[in-house]
Amino acid sequence: MPVGPLITSPDSLFTSINREIIKKNPEEFKIHSLKNVLRLFTFKKYNPIYAGFGNKSTDAFSYLTLGIHPDRIFTINPASVIHMLR
Repeated sequence: MPVGPLITSPDSLFTSINREIIKKNPEEFKIHSLKNVLRLFTFKKYNPIYAGFGNKSTDAFSYLTLGIHPDRIFTINPASVIHMLR
């Protein structure tokens, strides 16, 4: 892991399973958590989240929702090939 903060879910296992598998809304947690990180930066002259990486289209949707430029959103497929959103 790179040096820096690691954000993990504070939810219980069953809450996480319900959100991500039963309701099929994994982006719900990611958007909420990253908005909390953005609130730490009150000066907001720039987006402190520079790029986003994920393995699902919901990850890309989450990053777009947070204002990350599409050229800096990457998805990684099952063969470990990285694709730029745009």
